This record gives sequence, C-alpha cells and structure tokens, in this order.
Amino acid sequence: EGSLDNNKFVNGSNTIKNKTIYFEIKIKDIPEPYNIYFRVINNGKDAIKTKGLRGNIELLKNISDDPNKIIHKETTSYRGVHSIDFYIVKNEQIIAKNKFNIFIR
Repeated sequence: EGSLDNNKFVNGSNTIKNKTIYFEIKIKDIPEPYNIYFRVINNGKDAIKTKGLRGNIELLKNISDDPNKIIHKETTSYRGVHSIDFYIVKNEQIIAKNKFNIFIR
C-alpha cells in the first residue's frame, strides 16, 4: 500500500496570521495515474464572521516548476486551530490520506 507524506510542514506546527505556508507532498509506492485532492477546515470567530470556514474537497493544482515535486500553497488568514487534509484518489477510491493541524496565532 502506498503512502502520502508532507515534507515541508510538521503536523501541529504554529505560525502567524497573513503568512504563506507551503506543503510539499511526497507520494510513495503509488503508481500513476492518480489525482490529489485537499480540504481546508478553518475554525474560529474570524473564519465564521467572514464565512471563511471552507470544508470543500478540491483538486490540488501543483505550483511546483519541478515535475518531481508536488507543492500546495495556503495563506494563514484566520487565527485558531485549522486543518488540511490531503487525499490520493485512484480509480475513484481514496487510497492514501494525511491530515495536518495548524495553529495560527
């Protein structure tokens, strides 16, 4: 069975508001073709007030110029504890997933 890891961001990391964070996705032992999806879940009063809770599952668009790297970018817009989930989908089934919690102060 394959796996999905994040090389750049450590689960439970913390950062400040209005920063850009990058996730470098490492896929092991999963032959192509597959699609990568992600879901951001924001929490807290600021996210609720501005209707920024999110929660939709979206197709990941790789921003890397290197075909051997998969990089996803997010902006830290709201204070609080948030999460991002990554999913590898092959033949219409989730075959690997990983979740990262982020504390924004």
